[in-house]
Amino acid sequence: MKYNKNIKPDVNKCPKEFCFNWDEGNGKCGEDMPTCYRAVQNKINEDYYEPCNPELKKHDLPWFYFIPNAEMLDEEDKEEYLRESTRLWGKQEIYNNLELLEDKYPNEVEIFEQIKRYLTLVTN
Repeated sequence: MKYNKNIKPDVNKCPKEFCFNWDEGNGKCGEDMPTCYRAVQNKINEDYYEPCNPELKKHDLPWFYFIPNAEMLDEEDKEEYLRESTRLWGKQEIYNNLELLEDKYPNEVEIFEQIKRYLTLVTN
């Protein structure tokens, strides 16, 4: 399947070869891996997606392409994800991650309310 880096993919679908845990020979996640949410679409299962950077680079896709939001990243990668994904996918990505930012900056409630009002105006 061909992906366009300017369009955020359906993050509920298994990215197969773009995941470090994918076993091309077996056509599924590696033998030692538990079943991933993306493979079975079952919310009980966790999302075990790990970017396979060589494959992403080979197809000119950013490291964060199949990552649904900053929540599943460690602290050091969250800001980079927010900055780069917003630059690539626009203001909707800010809205998708606004809750994470609110948690990080709890004293900025008024600013977040203004951002939400603005995003509501420009996205409707």
